[in-house]
Amino acid sequence: MEWFPHAALLTLAALVGAFSLVGGLKFSRDSDFWRDLPEWFNRRSHTKISAAFLAVLYFTFTYWAVTTYFKRGDVFYSGHGILGLLSVMALTIGLVSGTALERGKDGLRTAHLMSNLLGFLLLLATIAFGLIRI
Repeated sequence: MEWFPHAALLTLAALVGAFSLVGGLKFSRDSDFWRDLPEWFNRRSHTKISAAFLAVLYFTFTYWAVTTYFKRGDVFYSGHGILGLLSVMALTIGLVSGTALERGKDGLRTAHLMSNLLGFLLLLATIAFGLIRI
C-alpha cells in the first residue's frame, strides 16, 4: 500500500501523456495520425495537456525517488527505477525541444517527436516493470 500513491500518479501521468502524444501527432509533419481530432484540440490545448502531463510526471518521479531513498537507501536499484529515469530524461528533451519549437526553431521537430515517443514508450515500460516488480 505504501507505493499506491506513486502508482496511481504514474498511471494518471500516462493517461494524460497519451492525450498529449495523440495531440502532438495530429500536428506532426512526420506523421498522418489523428488528423481528424476535434477542432478544440489545437496547438494551445496540446501545450496545456503536455504541461499537465509533465507536471504530474515530475511530481510523481520526485515523490517516488525521495520515498524510495528514505525507505530503501537507494533509488536506481531496479529496472523500474532506471526506466523511470530514462523516461523522464527523454521527456525532458521533448519539453526543451517543444519549447524551442514554440519559439520558432523549426529544426527540432524530429527530435521533439522522437524524444517524446521514446519517453512515452519508456514510461509504459516503467509501469509494466513496476507491476511485475523488476
